[in-house]
Amino acid sequence: MVHLLRARLAVVWRQCASILAMIALLSARPYPYLDMAYKLVRYGTRNVLKLSAGKATWTGRKQVYRVSDAAGRFQEDLVALEDEPPPSSTRVDVLLRSVMRDGAPIEPRRELGPIREHCARQVAALPDGVRRLHDAEPYPVRFSARLVSVPRRLEQEMHATEGAGSTPCIQT
Repeated sequence: MVHLLRARLAVVWRQCASILAMIALLSARPYPYLDMAYKLVRYGTRNVLKLSAGKATWTGRKQVYRVSDAAGRFQEDLVALEDEPPPSSTRVDVLLRSVMRDGAPIEPRRELGPIREHCARQVAALPDGVRRLHDAEPYPVRFSARLVSVPRRLEQEMHATEGAGSTPCIQT
């Protein structure tokens, strides 16, 4: 009986520890663990845009393509709209993929060893200047012309429909 109670308490403790870790990650005061901001870029089937001075919103569903040379060394990343074709280069990897659907994981959980090995390969494939600890070079990231045009078009639509009761974007 004592063994069953200990086993049950161990399960409850692991569940509580996971919940407490998530609370710490999300509410992290006074020292944030996660430094990010979420911006709404799509509402239903419609692209939306937040207009704030000095802040860019890249609206629409996106895909990120990583371009590598023949030896597998990373050259640049291209952020594009999801339906845009990948760039025509020697080697292109698609970086974004779904991992959850309807609140549940799509794939089985991966073991830490293979994740660690994948991460080491990715870091090794970065250009030497990017991997430097001091005076590191920025990693090149481009935005497709179509992706850049979407916020401009939404802003033009907003100005064209002001006062007509239709709002193609969110403005703050």
